Amino acid sequence: MNALCRSFLAIFALSVVTVSVANASESPPLKPKADRVIILGVDGGDGRTVEGFMADGILPNMSRLRDMGEFARLGTSIPAESPTAWASLNTGRNPAETGVPGFVRNTRAGDLPSVGFGHLDSETGHLEDFESAPIVSQGGAQKWQLIIGIGAFVAFMVLLKLVLKMNTLVAFLISAILGGVGSIAGGKSNAYYPAEYPRFGNPLQVKNFWDLAGEAGIKSIILDSAQSFDSESPEGVNVLHGLGVPDARGGIGDWLIYTTEETEFDRIPNGRKTGTAGRVFRIDRRDGVVKSKFYGPKNFGLKQELEAQIEELKSRMDDPKLGYKESQVVRNELRPQVDALQEELSENHDIKYGIALDFEVKPNGDKYDITIGTETQTIPVDGWSDFYELKFDINPFLKVHGITRLKLVSAEPDLKIFINTLDIDPKAPPFWQPITAPPEYSKKLASGGSFETYGWACMTMPFKDGEIGPELLLEDIEFTLKWREEMTMQQLARTDWQLFMSVFSTPDRVQHMLYQYYDTEHPLYNAEEANREVVFFGETIKLSQAIPAIFKQVDRVVGRVLDEVLRDGDVMLMCADHGFQTFRHQVNINNMLEDIGFLTLKDGIKSSDDGRPMLGPKAYVDWQNTRAYSMGLGFVYLNLRGREKYGIVRPEDRQAVLDELKQAMLDWRDPATGETVIEDMYQVDEIHSGEFLSKESDLIVGFKPTYRVSWRSTGGKIGLVDSADGVVIGPIIEDNDSPWSGGHPSVAEKHVRGLFFSSRSIDFPEGGPNLLHIAPTVLDLLGVPIPAELDLGPLKFN
Repeated sequence: MNALCRSFLAIFALSVVTVSVANASESPPLKPKADRVIILGVDGGDGRTVEGFMADGILPNMSRLRDMGEFARLGTSIPAESPTAWASLNTGRNPAETGVPGFVRNTRAGDLPSVGFGHLDSETGHLEDFESAPIVSQGGAQKWQLIIGIGAFVAFMVLLKLVLKMNTLVAFLISAILGGVGSIAGGKSNAYYPAEYPRFGNPLQVKNFWDLAGEAGIKSIILDSAQSFDSESPEGVNVLHGLGVPDARGGIGDWLIYTTEETEFDRIPNGRKTGTAGRVFRIDRRDGVVKSKFYGPKNFGLKQELEAQIEELKSRMDDPKLGYKESQVVRNELRPQVDALQEELSENHDIKYGIALDFEVKPNGDKYDITIGTETQTIPVDGWSDFYELKFDINPFLKVHGITRLKLVSAEPDLKIFINTLDIDPKAPPFWQPITAPPEYSKKLASGGSFETYGWACMTMPFKDGEIGPELLLEDIEFTLKWREEMTMQQLARTDWQLFMSVFSTPDRVQHMLYQYYDTEHPLYNAEEANREVVFFGETIKLSQAIPAIFKQVDRVVGRVLDEVLRDGDVMLMCADHGFQTFRHQVNINNMLEDIGFLTLKDGIKSSDDGRPMLGPKAYVDWQNTRAYSMGLGFVYLNLRGREKYGIVRPEDRQAVLDELKQAMLDWRDPATGETVIEDMYQVDEIHSGEFLSKESDLIVGFKPTYRVSWRSTGGKIGLVDSADGVVIGPIIEDNDSPWSGGHPSVAEKHVRGLFFSSRSIDFPEGGPNLLHIAPTVLDLLGVPIPAELDLGPLKFN
């Protein structure tokens, strides 16, 4: 027996050595070229703009970083949209490989062209799919029962025997009974967890560079990364997700205004809808006090419960085993119950509008006590609250935790309160929509204080809708940049990372909204408004200075990283997803397609058609005489036979039609100037390749600076106007009269390149750096093998 044991141990030891040698041969030691890699991302960091600001001497720290190594304009993705560009930058793969075609894509719902999200997948998650769920299956429920039963038994034994000094046998019997009761209760709790959960999924199909590095053992911290949500990361990789994360209501950034203004009429729960995701509620003061409601996430648990009850009653009513007379009796008995449940399902406010918390405003001296739910804060006029930490009960066991801030805009003559997006509480994110990887990382980050978690931070939409002014927007911009700066510096101070990335999105938001004050030729430019002074980061600036001011703040952060973090052996990179241009003119692409003979409308169109998509189920396009149409941010599609429901372009004629269409659009001229407005027409299958090419359009428009795709075309619409001859096609080019006054999508790539900095000098390839270089370059610096699937190789350092 001893000899046999020795033989077994020897064989086992030999096998361990063999496996270890094999693994060592498969995974050679990393040979990094840098001790650590630090990346600062700047959403909307326009290379042209930054280059000019450095020349003007207002970005000393970026100039210092350039002088240490390199600066260049960074080639961006086509289309130059944030989700597409960040997905490509983070993975080193083109959009046909990432599966992220843009903010908007053609879903072809009902077989007809249809506008849908391109960077989000609205989906239903099932309880058993979530590893972090408290109870994930019936087997999980049984395990939960066992754990609770044993735990209760042990707890009561300790209490009864050791604390109360009870007889051992009596204590055992009582503890066993109470443990059994606890076990049963634990099993019952499983029923409180709904089977399905509404959530957003991520269409990204490939791995980010930090995941590839993590698989090689590199520890990373990644903050506010776009298009990384709904994904797992290797051990040692901590990621705070950014763009794509929904709000706590499960939506895309709902915000609210409560006001006593007499011009508002719609009270709770309806409210006046704004152009984006806002609601304005009329409130009333009674003896100086306001009492209203604040709605949170919809109660999907109650909805599923009522639906299940309805289905169960219907199945009893339709039981084929019942005879005719008996079935009539059952139907007469159960039909009122079904009707009552259906009415509750359609009218229940928790399901229709959201779970309601009390909302109250009452004066307190020269301030106001504002209560949401059970939390009261005292806020001065023109002051901001701290975060309200709110809890919404789906049922006794399931809660949704959200945080929000509000501003008391005015008190007299009218009370006006702005309430920002209800963000997912980072201290208690829902298991079905984690905001970090691993999920518990958000709680560690929140130990330093709560922070915004919705993927599109900053109040651009309320400003776009004309519901708030630039002062309020800039206050929120400052708030966001400050907490991101502090979180960045706190995480950089840790010693357990080799790869660090933090993305700052505020330059993108400022340029989108405030170009109207910066560009003196913008249709909305008003000299008096542009010279109006505001306080921004403690400094008085003019609105015309907001764009340079936000870049100066980013420059200040760069200086802190250079002085406090960067050390010999490290490499620091800065990169952007895309650049920016002023947005003076909006182009109705579908109107252009009609003008050049590629799109035809049916006879009898009405002026009311102007407000609805021309491409949906009630389409007013004459598909039998239409060869091309447009939707999204500059996307053009052929009406291709075999792909489109009413396609007329034969596949064998596709290239000839594309060539004809490209030339016709490149030749089209602005009637006001006589100049062409399109600089490039990108044929997608010539610049992209991959499994998900079918998610993309056939062509992407590249406008000259100052032009951009119109809001109508983005939604798949065409502009119509009334004339003496009836309803006709409207103008192709219109002034951009929206506060969304800066842009980048649909602009020719060469004019919206981002910034790129390196603390080490680089031998740039012909054509300069591209965002597709970032992922392989980071992997190369860390000594991680670069997958062959990446589109480009690494940049070469001198």
